[in-house]
Amino acid sequence: AFHEIPIVTKKQFIAGISYLAGLANLVADIGLTRKRELEALADARATGETARALLNASQDITFLLDPSGQIITLNEKTAETLRISHPDVAKGKSIRDYIPADVASLRFEKLDSAVRTGRKVHFTDQNNGRTHDHTVYPIKDSQGTVNRVAIFARDVTKALQAEKNLRASEEKYRSLLNSIDAGVVVHAADTSILLANPSACKLLGLSEDQIMGKTAMDPYWKFVREDGSDMPLNEYPVYRVKAEGKPLYNFVLGVVSSSKKDVTWLLVNGFPELTKSGQVEKTVINFVDITKSKNAELALIDSEKRYKALH
Repeated sequence: AFHEIPIVTKKQFIAGISYLAGLANLVADIGLTRKRELEALADARATGETARALLNASQDITFLLDPSGQIITLNEKTAETLRISHPDVAKGKSIRDYIPADVASLRFEKLDSAVRTGRKVHFTDQNNGRTHDHTVYPIKDSQGTVNRVAIFARDVTKALQAEKNLRASEEKYRSLLNSIDAGVVVHAADTSILLANPSACKLLGLSEDQIMGKTAMDPYWKFVREDGSDMPLNEYPVYRVKAEGKPLYNFVLGVVSSSKKDVTWLLVNGFPELTKSGQVEKTVINFVDITKSKNAELALIDSEKRYKALH
């Protein structure tokens, strides 16, 4: 009998591995929304109501300045942030009247750069312990002269802290994966490999770079059943977990790779990561090498057969 794999709990693996396998960035992509806002700011034909509605729909600090920094318009979020009773109150005033002196220098430097070069400028700064992400868009008239500048700013303090926490979490789980003897492989929905730890690479005879992106049906390897016969694809652990949508425990198979002549025997567990709709989005497979135990068992079986043949 074989010892079962010392399984790291599903919660431990899935929570950490989801991030490692392609987690993402926390800073949202606001491309389409920002494009509409910018068009509203730049389009002199837009009605005041239309432009105002588009600007106020944004949770970004958004305002339009002339090249000298005089306020042309701003949205409600900006008025709230600058503690202005109404957006119209700030019209015609300099933005310098509303921003701290310690950040005004850098912000006007970026404003001047956008006006001078006619190119978008992106930067971050800090004020009162908060980090703000700024994008400055120059707006040109029909002669190609920058006559207005649209500025979008967002408080990214919480997002940066969350990203920092996620990176710490990533290091924690990567350290865990790298230190355990069990091989761990994460498959995407199409069975391509998103992540593999060092133990998995060693057991499968590939480097991390070589293994990434390979699918379960890759010709580099094939799986065999315990009786030595070729295993069909639908019996491969990742396909079973994907088809059944439930964990697979203590499944024995042999791996035959093009780099090794002998069969490597593995004891395998698999766990599905489901979407909200119940579809398998990723599959986590972990396995340990049981080749010595399996070969000893096969040798014993062969010895018993020979003994019975002689008697």
